[in-house]
Amino acid sequence: MPALAKFRPIKNNLSVRGVVNSHDILVYQNHQYWFKETNKKSNTSRYVCCHKVKSKCSAIITIRNGDNSIKRYNENHSCNSLMNDARRNFIAQNVPERAIAAYFPDFNKISRTLNKIRSSNKPSIPEEFSSFELSGEYTKTSTQNEFLRYDDRSKTKRIMIFVDDGALKMLSEATDWYMDGTFKCSSKQFVQMYTIHAYIGKTTYPCVYIFAQKKTRENIP
Repeated sequence: MPALAKFRPIKNNLSVRGVVNSHDILVYQNHQYWFKETNKKSNTSRYVCCHKVKSKCSAIITIRNGDNSIKRYNENHSCNSLMNDARRNFIAQNVPERAIAAYFPDFNKISRTLNKIRSSNKPSIPEEFSSFELSGEYTKTSTQNEFLRYDDRSKTKRIMIFVDDGALKMLSEATDWYMDGTFKCSSKQFVQMYTIHAYIGKTTYPCVYIFAQKKTRENIP
């Protein structure tokens, strides 16, 4: 591990959200760490695994307060990590992220946590939705590939299409495409989210996400 490995703390969006004088939760190497103490002399902060009490996990991470670089890292986790051993093996074997995603927990089990994290970072939505414009990082994937490919900015029948080049390649190589429209998972500004999936090797992969303010066939390009 590099001596100055960098990572970014995320604000606590779980049980202590909104509590005065609460500390950040650190996420590193697929584990969460809770603040323990600050050493003013060395200008560092120490965090312990969030399972320290319940599972008696001894993993500890110490960071330099100036640049959030790691000073000391004890990775002896005796608890269950955020990813199981199978997922770790997938990553070690360079299995594509889309394939790993198929083994993640059911969305209903993690949706509340995800929504809290998203709400703390996403831009506010104006009352007149047609004036809302996505730009910068919100139009790209985490690997900085173009993701938002179409937005007609209509006042009453707005359509937004998200797909990256990797997904387009998967669709071009797929033996079949599967398409489906769902209303439950759509954001409140849209009526439905329409998805296109690629069928490759007996597995379907979501590739295209279309958000529409109408649900008629004529409104889907």
